[in-house]
Amino acid sequence: MSDKYQISIFSGGRGAATIISALAEIEEISLTVLLNAYDDGMSTGYMRKLFPGMLGPSDVRKAFSNVLKSKQFPQDSYLSNLLEYRIGTTDRNGKTWNINQTLPAFTNFWHGEEFLNSYFENLPLIISKSLNRWTENAMNSIFEKIGPEKMRESLADVSFGNVLFVGAYLENGQDFNKAIECWKELFKPRANILNVTDGENKYLVGVKENGKLLLNEAEIVSKHTSAGKISRVFLLDEYLDTDELLEIQSGTLESIIQKISSLEALPKLNAKAKLAIDIADMIVYGPGTQYSSLLPSYMTKGLSNAVRDNQRAEKVFISNIAFDHDIVEENHESLMGNLVEYMNIGSSENARILKPDLITRTIVSSGTDLKFDMSVYDNSTDVNNLISFGKWAADQYTHDGDRVSRALLTIASMDTKLFENQSLKSISIVIPVLDEIKTLDYVLNQVITFDWLGEGYVPQIIVVDGGSTDGSWEHLKKIDGILTLKLKVSKGRGAALREGLLTASGDVAVTFPADNEYSVGAILDVARSLANKEVGIVFGSRSTLCADTDARLIEIYGGRTREYFLSKWGGMLLSIISAIRFRRWISDPLTSIKGFKGNEHMKLSFDGDSLDWDTRVIADSWVSGIPIMEIPVQYVPRTRQQGKKTTVMSGLVALMQLLHSRRKS
Repeated sequence: MSDKYQISIFSGGRGAATIISALAEIEEISLTVLLNAYDDGMSTGYMRKLFPGMLGPSDVRKAFSNVLKSKQFPQDSYLSNLLEYRIGTTDRNGKTWNINQTLPAFTNFWHGEEFLNSYFENLPLIISKSLNRWTENAMNSIFEKIGPEKMRESLADVSFGNVLFVGAYLENGQDFNKAIECWKELFKPRANILNVTDGENKYLVGVKENGKLLLNEAEIVSKHTSAGKISRVFLLDEYLDTDELLEIQSGTLESIIQKISSLEALPKLNAKAKLAIDIADMIVYGPGTQYSSLLPSYMTKGLSNAVRDNQRAEKVFISNIAFDHDIVEENHESLMGNLVEYMNIGSSENARILKPDLITRTIVSSGTDLKFDMSVYDNSTDVNNLISFGKWAADQYTHDGDRVSRALLTIASMDTKLFENQSLKSISIVIPVLDEIKTLDYVLNQVITFDWLGEGYVPQIIVVDGGSTDGSWEHLKKIDGILTLKLKVSKGRGAALREGLLTASGDVAVTFPADNEYSVGAILDVARSLANKEVGIVFGSRSTLCADTDARLIEIYGGRTREYFLSKWGGMLLSIISAIRFRRWISDPLTSIKGFKGNEHMKLSFDGDSLDWDTRVIADSWVSGIPIMEIPVQYVPRTRQQGKKTTVMSGLVALMQLLHSRRKS
């Protein structure tokens, strides 16, 4: 077995093209692309009609093309382009395939070796010879079936790769999966490409919620003439004939589904695909055309059981970033629900396989048309931190393959030593809450939807309620993607932070307030600073980016002169005592953003229930010999009127902690 990290990704068509291309470039990954071949539209459908019993070659061709695209190996990129070359187009010398000749010799149908050698000079001879042989097999067979008159018109929009696949298919005894193996042996792609089924020829049909039948795969993926979602797609041995259509269309939606289901013949799982699932460290449900490229794959007999039984693997659902014709009325939640439903169609057991056995993480692109409604997400069945938001789109239709692959590597790095170049891999964000219902939703939305994976971190968001009476705690319990804790006895901010940090499991932990005074980007700045090997604790200072601290304090305290002076000189006093007693000049000891390395924060007592918690961190760091770094962070303060809670008494408690904490002996 390979010592590389094993990723199996469900794909098809161009939906996951950029992701597959990016993953194929990563040396530490062994990638398997799992696809189906039910495409029957346009030129692919024409080839299937010419060769009855053959599945559609287009998704196979696209998978090879995506994997062969390479920044490192130009020769593979030439081959990738060749697979996508359309017969009716001209080459760089202005030539088109010469398919007007009447003789059935393949050299009269195209440029032969001259074409290959002039268009892609760097192709090895062994590849060139095989391409010529497969082309001869395919073109001669097509010529016999349709004659010379129809050659140019019929093949004008056919990809050269489809012709090559037909040739390999014929050469391998009309065995679809053997033809794929033959391609792999010749092209040596940097990924294992597999048909998810054992190669049985099946046809895809569907029905919408309004009862309208979709008679083939092409109708499923094209623009629909009637509104409403697709209710179900089916895999049949043959297309529905006229008599079956008359009988089926006369009933209700329920009876239509029941009648077509009685004709359904699900394919068996490819043994090599099962092995890829069994040994996978990560199973990825790629984006793409859901009702043709993905959901039909999930219906394969035994697939869901294999996925469920691999309890070791991360199972990552990557949501679409735009609407295809088949999902115009869907959203992220319904797409995940569809995955679970179609997996259960192919299950070999009566017991239902649940979402947690099939999906452990979800990647959702922020700001796309498929709006993600967290309020309908079920906390009782979904794993905490299941959802990871990020800027995964390269444009309005395409995923940024590099960013998504980096996100997947970040998840992978949690469980393997293969990616040691990623220094800090997980981050715990501890948010104390006390009567913050006014700002809570906004702050949590900013934290949850931040592009953590894209920046190289797997987030753990811990929210600790210190005894809210304004409905904050009740609201927190409805939000998924966070771990919620509640203090048994209402104490203060320090007690809440202590509870959260002792629960944190990340490589780094960063505290963050729920009062909307700080930017979420400050968490990332602090976490990145902790990558410095000499630093164990980082404070995000509000002072270093402030042009006029006096003006800021006057604004905060709104003319309360006594509080203004106590805050100004009290803060300076804390900094001076910290410098004298503990040899640490801290410009902002009471900042709400503090970061800790996992192995370092275990050496701290975290004593203190209020602001004395902050100054105890300074004292404990001195005793434990942990260096503290300060970095500037942006800060927009609340005023007393807006709900600022810091009091003179809590400041005095913080001062007493500094004065009485023990020093090194």
